Amino acid sequence: MCQPRNVQGAAAKAGLEAMIRVVAREEARYGIRANAVAIGLTDTDMGRAAFAQWGPETSQRIIRAIPLRRIGTPDEVARVVCFLAGPDAAYITGKVLQVDGGQIIAG
Repeated sequence: MCQPRNVQGAAAKAGLEAMIRVVAREEARYGIRANAVAIGLTDTDMGRAAFAQWGPETSQRIIRAIPLRRIGTPDEVARVVCFLAGPDAAYITGKVLQVDGGQIIAG
């Protein structure tokens, strides 16, 4: 998601996504897969600190803007990571999976 006044974050994310694709392309011949998980707002210490800083009104507005109308859980993120590391994802490489409740499409 491209947020105003966050050019450095957008550039960093774009660079990481490009790096994943390059590493996947270069290392596939050795059976090495490269993928990433891009998480949205998640119920972690960092997420709770953000809510505290934003206050209840802004926090609720942000949650309402997420298509699934809630924040994610660490377990939901962990299950995606386990999937990517496991045999069911053996033919997936060079991808960034968004685990964000649809935040990336809400723009």
